[in-house]
Amino acid sequence: MASSLQKNIGRIASLALSLGVLVLAANVSNGNISFKKGPDAIASATVKNKGETASLSGVSGNFVILINKKNSPADTLDYFTGKTDHSNAKYSCHVPKNDEKAKELAYKMCDDVYEGDALILLSKAEYGDFDILILSKKTADIYTAKSLYDKADVSVVELKGE
Repeated sequence: MASSLQKNIGRIASLALSLGVLVLAANVSNGNISFKKGPDAIASATVKNKGETASLSGVSGNFVILINKKNSPADTLDYFTGKTDHSNAKYSCHVPKNDEKAKELAYKMCDDVYEGDALILLSKAEYGDFDILILSKKTADIYTAKSLYDKADVSVVELKGE
């Protein structure tokens, strides 16, 4: 009897966990359920003030910016290399939540910033599931982001701040 009870508790726990994941992924409004497109439950978005100018001024350190050519506007590379000082495009950037220098740069240069675990962000990037990924050079070296440098759909920008 105890074995049967344990199995039922395990099934109920599995069902509750599955439903919890669906609730986290869903947007419920007025009785309609729609699933979010974009960052997963691990990430959170913050929108910068649109009045800020994208630049490296006030940001120190070395950075690696990975740009997914398939998911990013045409002028993205020019914007992040400084060939243009502004863009009308809206940039969604991913950044490791523990990479303070990269977060500082991302909040200056991007419209939407999604913070997440570095390993998960790089894993998703392996499969092309990102628009722009900003890393400090130190974080890029620790997590061997160079494995993404040779991908056909990835542009790599290395920047040096002040």
